[in-house]
Amino acid sequence: MDERARLLSQLETAERLCTDPLFTRFQGVLRDRIEKLRSLTFTVALFGAFSAGKSSLINALLGGQVLPVSPNPTTAAINRILPPDADHPHQTVRVIMKDEATVFKEVQEAASMLGVPISSLSDIEVAIMKHRPSDLPAQAKPYYSFLRAIAAGLRESMPQLGQTLSVPFGDFKAFVAREQHAAFIERIDLYYHSSLSETGAILVDTPGADSIHMRHTDVAFRYLRDADAVLFVTYYNHAFSEADRDFLLQLAKVKEVRTQEAMFFVINAKDIGKNDDERNQVKSYVEDQFQRLGIRQPNIFMVSSQIGMIAKLPVSQVTGAVEKLLRERLHVQVDESVPTSQELLDISGVSDFESAILAFTRDRLQHIAVEAGIRDLKEIRSAIEKAVKNLVIDKEASEAQVARQESILRDIAAHAQSPLTAERQSLVEEIRELFYHVAQRISFAHHDMIVRGFHPSTITGAGAASSGLSEATIQWLAILSTQIGQELRATSILVQHHSIRLILERYGRIRLTFGASELSIAWPDGSPQGASYVPAMPELRDDADIDRIVKRHFKNSAHFFEQGGRRELAQALEPVAQTLVKNACDRLEIEFVDVYGKWLEDEAQRMCDQVELLCEQFRQAQRAALADETAVNRLQSALRQWPGSSI
Repeated sequence: MDERARLLSQLETAERLCTDPLFTRFQGVLRDRIEKLRSLTFTVALFGAFSAGKSSLINALLGGQVLPVSPNPTTAAINRILPPDADHPHQTVRVIMKDEATVFKEVQEAASMLGVPISSLSDIEVAIMKHRPSDLPAQAKPYYSFLRAIAAGLRESMPQLGQTLSVPFGDFKAFVAREQHAAFIERIDLYYHSSLSETGAILVDTPGADSIHMRHTDVAFRYLRDADAVLFVTYYNHAFSEADRDFLLQLAKVKEVRTQEAMFFVINAKDIGKNDDERNQVKSYVEDQFQRLGIRQPNIFMVSSQIGMIAKLPVSQVTGAVEKLLRERLHVQVDESVPTSQELLDISGVSDFESAILAFTRDRLQHIAVEAGIRDLKEIRSAIEKAVKNLVIDKEASEAQVARQESILRDIAAHAQSPLTAERQSLVEEIRELFYHVAQRISFAHHDMIVRGFHPSTITGAGAASSGLSEATIQWLAILSTQIGQELRATSILVQHHSIRLILERYGRIRLTFGASELSIAWPDGSPQGASYVPAMPELRDDADIDRIVKRHFKNSAHFFEQGGRRELAQALEPVAQTLVKNACDRLEIEFVDVYGKWLEDEAQRMCDQVELLCEQFRQAQRAALADETAVNRLQSALRQWPGSSI
């Protein structure tokens, strides 16, 4: 029996003992802990650019071609792989379809990138007909592809919008492989048994870090904020791409609130490497990039998810095509034997990676949950022991004791109801300081954003310089908007962490001050859930003043890229960028103070209500015990039967 199962048995025994009216106030704590342990799950979120191999890596962990690989980054859905339960047996598939409002919003966003207004879904065909793919700039083509997929599947998918479909396991990969279906899918939930699911791990395959949809960006941020573990996948041939870099910059900003052991980094497709020397060079390069981001000693694994998946396939599924692929990837000659399954697993690196994830979910996260349950058992036992001690006194002492306890209860209530002046001031100061650093970091990155936005491929590839400059200006503003948005979202995680710490410290002071008193109170965890707030990405639009500045500094390509013209433009646009950043930050700083200040007040009130309930439960139990001549014997009997005396 593992430690979780053993603790569950002990908690259930304790909960049965607490059916006695003297102990019913402890039942809620025990029931909550039992429910948490029974349904114990941990979220492991996978991030990475499209085609980095996230789905392939999950397939390797699951041991087969289980998860569909999206054919197109514009239509990729969110996939969750959950532990089976009584209502959802192994291989249950639930496909959650987008609702009509979500589809329309995404269509509007895509059409706006093509410069075409959309007032209804029936306008999509018109938007597509106005463009030829060959005439579109590279950054617009994904939006065009998305609109084509929507147009192709609209009639068939319209009746299913907003519904949850049950799809046979054998059919769902084909169902989502067609773009005209996948474009309408919000999320796929697959209940699948594996070594990871046995620990309670939920694997989440997020859309690519380079997704075109703002909704995907919001979802990815929530998982970055809330997941128990973050797993980042990059591809061997283009490790640390621009999309990788943007996400990792955001992760680096919140590394203080994430333990090092909760972040895993995977370089996928290591079998592409020519030899160990080359693979070591790639790994050293990635490690160096992490150092530059301030992520020290990252947990980096080099794997081949494809070979790892093949290694776990039954022999009957290793076809001639699979064997041919293995020989090509591993450079195995026709007259040589293909490595065994175990050898393939060792070569792939998947086994070491899987062991690390299992150790984290089983040994680290489960252990934390078990420790909390053990603490509950000990605190309730201590409360019962105090109750026995309080009852074994004469009547005169009992009256004095009741008066003393009532005074302590009033002090507890006063502490819980005390103003939030200090906490709110601390919150405002933290937000102000964090926003100051946001503006500083964006200012330092200004020249880099100009280089990325005003790139030779954008300007020279567009034909006339003026149209190329316009596209480059829009691209620069988009990069700046993304930079501001990512900074503020990372900042919201830091502010949330600070807010939770303020509440826990406030609650902790009450527990510390009164926990050692004679009151027989079992204090619950009191761990709050963070605010669900997601800062909106700022919308930065081109205007005539910006256009004039850009055109004034562009004479020709040679001057702009080779003779310092772009550097001069960066200097000219710096005050503009600073104003845009300041306006966005000023507005959102006020919003942060309002949102997290309100959250602080709500959590403080919730804590106050909880403390008052505990105090009232204590009063009722104490009155009942004083009026019951058998109370001492029953309390002592419960102590003798109390589980975990050897914990």
